[in-house]
Parts: sequence; C-alpha cells; structure tokens
Amino acid sequence: MTTRVVEKTDVIIVGGGMVGLSLAAGLIKNKLRVMVVEATTIADDFSFPVQIRVSAISRASENWLKSLGAWQQIPPQRLSAYRKMKIWQQEPLENDEHFFEFNATDLAQPDLGHIIENQVIVTALKKSLCEKNNESADFKLLENAQAKSLWIDSDQVELILKNGCKIQSQLIVAADGARSWVRDQLNIPLTRNPYIQKAIVALIESEKNHQKTAWQKFLSTGPVAFLPMKQKNLHSIVWTVPDELGDTLINEPEARFLEQLNNSVNHNFGHLKLASERVAFPLMATHARSYVRHRTALVGDAAHSIHPLAGQGVNLGFADAQALVTILSKAKTHEKDPGTLSLLREYERKRCLDNYLTQDAMSVINKVFLNQHQIMVMARRYGMGLLNNSTYIKKQLMQQAMGLSHK
Repeated sequence: MTTRVVEKTDVIIVGGGMVGLSLAAGLIKNKLRVMVVEATTIADDFSFPVQIRVSAISRASENWLKSLGAWQQIPPQRLSAYRKMKIWQQEPLENDEHFFEFNATDLAQPDLGHIIENQVIVTALKKSLCEKNNESADFKLLENAQAKSLWIDSDQVELILKNGCKIQSQLIVAADGARSWVRDQLNIPLTRNPYIQKAIVALIESEKNHQKTAWQKFLSTGPVAFLPMKQKNLHSIVWTVPDELGDTLINEPEARFLEQLNNSVNHNFGHLKLASERVAFPLMATHARSYVRHRTALVGDAAHSIHPLAGQGVNLGFADAQALVTILSKAKTHEKDPGTLSLLREYERKRCLDNYLTQDAMSVINKVFLNQHQIMVMARRYGMGLLNNSTYIKKQLMQQAMGLSHK
C-alpha cells in the first residue's frame, strides 16, 4: 500500500498563469506560504519565438509587476511600449476627421502602456519567484500537475492531485481561467453572455512602420486592432468578427485572408505579410455570481472575462491579485485565518463592482459600434470628434485605462 505525499501550506493557487503567479509572488512577499498547481510546463527562459497571444499592460499593472521583481526580468526586446492610440470607424483614417487619438505626452507620460506576450510575462514571474525563493520552503511550483479532487471543511482545504500528492491549506484560490476546474468543483454559478463573435489573432508584418501606435478600427462586423510589437513593422492583430465569418477567415488561403484584412483597415499599413499561424477564439462575457466561498477565492478569468476590445482583461486580473494580497497580508499580520468567509467577502466587495462596470462598458461599446443605423453612425462620428477635442475628457479616459485614476 502506497503512502500519499502530504504537503502543507497557507494558500494553494490552482493556475500558474499571469494572474496566478503574480498572486503567488505578492503573497510570498508578505510572508505567506504558497503552492502553485499548474497543468503545463512554464518556460525557464525567453528563448521561445514571438508568441501570438499578447496583452496590453497598463501602468498600474507595470508597477505591480515591478514591485514583484518580474518586470525587471523581461528582456528589452520583448517589451513594446506604445505612445499613441488611434481609434476610428468605417471611413479611411486620412479622410475622417472624426477619430479618437490618445497621446502619452498629454499626460506627461513616456508611454500609454506596453504590448507584451503573455508567455513572456509568465516566464518572467516564474524566474523572479524561483530566484528569490530558491532555497525557501515558503514557495513551491508544481508543473504538469493535474488536480483530481477537492475537499473543503470548516478547518482546511485538501487538494489531491492525479499523481497522488495531497496538499492541505487554509485557502485555495482559483486562477485557472475561464473554464475554471475549481469553480466547477464548488458549483459556483456563472453568468454567461456570448457575443456570437470570434477574435482572430496573428502576427502581421507591414510595409509601413507602426509608429509605436496602437491602432483600432471599428467595422460593422466588429473591431480590428493592430498592436505594435518591438520590431517596428510587426503587429499583433486582434480581429473581431461574427462567428460564421471567423470560421471562413481562419480557413481562407493566406493571400485572400491578407487581402480582406488589408481592406478592413483601408490599406493603412501598406503591404501585409502573415508572420504566424492564425488562431480564432470564441468571445464570451462571463461573471461568477460569487467570487468567494468558505476557504475559496476566484481571481482573473475564473471570476470574470470581458470583450478584448480595450485590452483590459489581464489588468483586471492583476487588480484582483493585488486586492487579495492586501487583504490576506493584513490577516497574516493580525494572525487571522485567511480562509474565513467574512475576510474573503472584503475582497469580493473591493473587486466585484469594478469588474462588473468594466465588463458592462465593454459590452455597451461593442454593441454601439455594431449598430449601423444612419443616425447611430452620425452620432458616433460627432461624439468621437467632440471627445477628441476635449483635452480634459481624454486625460480622464487615459488615466482610467492606465490605472492611474484614484478610486
């Protein structure tokens, strides 16, 4: 008869992605013991090729990653700062005065944010965590680890892995994405709002320089974004289209796909070349009806997911992690049990409304720009022109997007 290995810790985090590892780093920094259970293998260095999945990292998220020592791990050639953002609708940009432009100089900032590959951020967090806790028993990262069963009673959490390892803790945090295994085990209800759209992502080389500018055009079928990568003519695109069109575009011959992509942005970038595979993801807004249960908390996509049109998804997840770290570190200081429901409710109150409002705002913007009624089109043109000429409103919107506004 084999004896199961029993591990004990303060907090189990299921999911070693960007949000999960940042949460782990924040908790360890505040003297809590953490074990991260990750189903895949995370790269140890940055030798992998440029990835198609990227995130727009706000200033607030940049500061969070810096405080954890992860930002300093990212090679300069994998950091792409963007200084401007231009947003326009159906008409060619050069012929349409009614567009929106954000510029970092208006806030006396060096940039509006950074476009970074998701895998780069995950590897940077892993490197920082492992270097700082190389000989410490406070942190353990279990890679290629599959959860099998979960038991929660009044005193502790017990997670059993498929390899037979048993982990006991006072709190378990679900950071395992939109299809969260932990959330499903606890039967936490989830509100779903399918957009009936797909996001096509790929890397695109362009004839023209991207000018360190994030470009987004709203079409009748959905927005298309060209996000600047470090190489001056390389973009990460996120092209949102109805489900059926997405299925068609993903299977189009390369030349035909590029022709339609170039037409969608009025050939604004000159000749285009595909620099990666094309991948399509179905889009859906989700929101857990509760972020917490006794000895359980949900963070990031396990708690909420939003439309990618403003690139706020991972920034909301990082804000979740920061809020939970603040609350749990205070509990640690006062020798309180980190898994009590009354304590975790404080985290839920702090994050739930902000996430709901951001999610609803993205859904409204998506619907407004999909509406092609002539009156709505004229109203958008007038509104965008009016807002673009209001320095005050633009500054407020930029500060909000960068996470610099005071809440």
